[in-house]
This record gives sequence, C-alpha cells and structure tokens, in this order.
Amino acid sequence: MDPFSEITLTLPNLSSFCLVDEPVAIINGRDVLDEDMSCPLLQMDTAIFLRKVIRCSELLVAAIVEIGPLFTVAYCQPGSTSWLVSELGSIGSVIDMMFYEGGISYFESYLVESHGALLLVQRTIFGECDNDTIGGIKPVGIEFEVCQSDFQSRSWEKVSSVGGDQTLFVSQSSSQSVDVSQYKLKGDCIYFLDDGSCDWFWKDAPSSCAVYDMRDGNCFFIPLPTVACKDVKMLAAWLFPQN
Repeated sequence: MDPFSEITLTLPNLSSFCLVDEPVAIINGRDVLDEDMSCPLLQMDTAIFLRKVIRCSELLVAAIVEIGPLFTVAYCQPGSTSWLVSELGSIGSVIDMMFYEGGISYFESYLVESHGALLLVQRTIFGECDNDTIGGIKPVGIEFEVCQSDFQSRSWEKVSSVGGDQTLFVSQSSSQSVDVSQYKLKGDCIYFLDDGSCDWFWKDAPSSCAVYDMRDGNCFFIPLPTVACKDVKMLAAWLFPQN
C-alpha cells in the first residue's frame, strides 16, 4: 500500500513461486554461460523475505528477495497467484534495482535517477581490526563514489557532485534524488541508512541514519526515533510522496 495515496496492490504470497532456470546472464554487457558463472544456486528450504518491490508497469512487478544468505530477483503480474524467482543467487551487502528507460537495472550498489540520469552510488566503510569492537572491526571512515551512466559507451563516469540543490536519499528499500532548495537541508549530500550493516560496529552511534557531504567528505549522524518490532529486526526506509 502507498502510505500517502493509500492505493493498494495485490501481490502473490511469497510461499507461492516458480523457479526460473537462467543458463545465460549478462554481466557488464557480456553474455556469460552458466558453466562460467560463480553465482551460487538458491536453497529453497528456507524462508523468503521481500527486500524491495518496484512497479515497472501495470502488468509487471519486480522485487528483490532474500533467501537465506542470498539475494535474487522475482517477478509477477499484479493479481497473479505466484512469483517467478530466478534460480541464481548473489551475496552482497547492498543490492538495488530500478526500472529505467524500459528496462530493469540490477546492481550491488544503490541506484538513483536524478534529472533523467541514472546514478550508481557506491558506499565504502573503511575499518581496522579491533578485538574490543563488535564484529572485530573498528570503522575509521566512510566514503561514497557516485557514477553516472553513459549508455552509448556502456560505461559509468565518476561525478564529484550530485548538484548544489540536489540531495540523494539512499537505502536498500528505496532511493531518490530530491531538490532541497525549498527545504532547510544542505544540498550536494547523501542521506543513507545502515541497511543492517552489522549495526555500524559503532558503540556510540545514536541511530542508523547518517549524512555524507560530497563537498568535503565529512559524515555525521542524525538521531532517529526507535520503534519496537516483535521478533523481527526491521530496517528503516525512506518514504517519498508522489508529486
């Protein structure tokens, strides 16, 4: 359900699905046969969780699903009784998809559309070994790299700014570029959530939200309210009203 318009969309139950055998995949624009692929096959004897759902058209809905330690892509038609789930799984801390220019893009990074351009947002957390820290790693810095797609050359070009009045909000469940000139927000920044990345490994982190400044590379946290959720760890998500 859209929390703003309250429009609902009926989707199949996650327990009802058909596996799709994919002998050929396209990686970086090159066909890769199944015998050359390193993607692990899914183990379907575990629970399935939705990570992200996008409505491509009135006849197609795509989703990222989590099956054990793996992620994969699922498709369905609104009102249908089952999902089509790709047998190929991928391991990654950040996996995103977007319907753009009539096709679905799928990456182990954040995808954001900004002024008609497709941006690939990659986050790197630098750390050092520390036995006194949760996970054994002490973070020492965060860095973002933003690239813009060039479909003619089939490449990504690095950009140093997302725009003086633009700010990117990124997460595994939803990402968007927002014109912040009418709000009391600083432009050329990236607002991001931890997306379950081992709870940041920070003992003193006040929340799971932070802001990265593209101009100087500084990063700071933003307090968020906490809510109770029974038996399940729920990740935060950005919600964007439709104009």
